[in-house]
Amino acid sequence: MVRDFLYMVIALFLITSCARSRLTHSELEKAKKEVILRHDVDSYNELIWHYSDSSEYMEQFPFDLIMCKANNSSACYECYKNYIRVCNSGKFDKLSIVKLDKPERDFLFNILNKGALLGDEYCRSYLYYYFKNGIVVKKDSLKADSLSKFFPEGYFDKVNL
Repeated sequence: MVRDFLYMVIALFLITSCARSRLTHSELEKAKKEVILRHDVDSYNELIWHYSDSSEYMEQFPFDLIMCKANNSSACYECYKNYIRVCNSGKFDKLSIVKLDKPERDFLFNILNKGALLGDEYCRSYLYYYFKNGIVVKKDSLKADSLSKFFPEGYFDKVNL
């Protein structure tokens, strides 16, 4: 009985702590400042969490660039994703990269390459997809195969990029 009560209290605590939807204004400003001044990963993750499921993805983009420049691998993917969203009326669609001008596509491929070199799984996955299918780059099975070695066998059969 006591154990069940403790489980309920812990579950209630976890639910209420996870239910907080956004950062307060002061927390948001502090997180932004920490990212700008110290390239703080925890603060950047708070910003990602704050802007997720939000129409304010454009607000996150400058911080993606800052953290990407600071060699944060997940920031490279976030930068790629948010740039696509900015150029595609808020929707992320990997195929909308074909609508971009060549300098923009080159920029995004540089970002994806950087993220892939830093070990980001999403960057590697999207590069694999583009090289395997020859989308906005020359189809290159050698590059696609070299990227596929980072994933378990059959990974791309199960994943819908």
